[in-house]
Amino acid sequence: MKVAIGQINTTSADVEGNLCKAERCVERAAGAGADLLVLPQYALSGWMPGALAREPSFVRRQQEGLGRLVQLSRRVAVAVGHVDPQGGGSAVSLLVDGRVADQRGGARSLPLCGAAVSLTLGGPPARSDADLAVCLCSEPFRYGEGARRERAWREAAADFGVPLITNIQLAKRIAESFAKKRPGDLIPRAWQDYA
Repeated sequence: MKVAIGQINTTSADVEGNLCKAERCVERAAGAGADLLVLPQYALSGWMPGALAREPSFVRRQQEGLGRLVQLSRRVAVAVGHVDPQGGGSAVSLLVDGRVADQRGGARSLPLCGAAVSLTLGGPPARSDADLAVCLCSEPFRYGEGARRERAWREAAADFGVPLITNIQLAKRIAESFAKKRPGDLIPRAWQDYA
């Protein structure tokens, strides 16, 4: 399975602008032959939606954007984090072949390309029945939680013998490998920022 990481730099409350960035990631991932594109938590609403997550018009705009991503999932499967339309919290959706294959806030293994993929927003990062664990959480490097969460994810993935992908960690690690700066001084950027 070929996985693309869509590390986009979202703007809070700019659903349309964030959707354009996500659409470019879909096009690029599909063009590279990816089977799955992983977008971040709050990819459409931007970090952190706060009270907007309970505003019906904002949630409706985000759901319309999600509908556009559903249509694009005919080209490449998309794992995307967003505001839960039912409660204003976080949710993650797996979009496959022009439909929402799954939408929830917890971890569960889902079939994709002959593999069982475990998607999560920060809960248990892997399951014993998964072939691949993907975490879309945007929070591990905020609030001083980074080291604890990263260690817990890695330990769970190692216990289950499952490869672990986290979009923010991957971008940070890539930046660290090419930079001579301290990790805290680095800011991952979106693909289009380097074009």
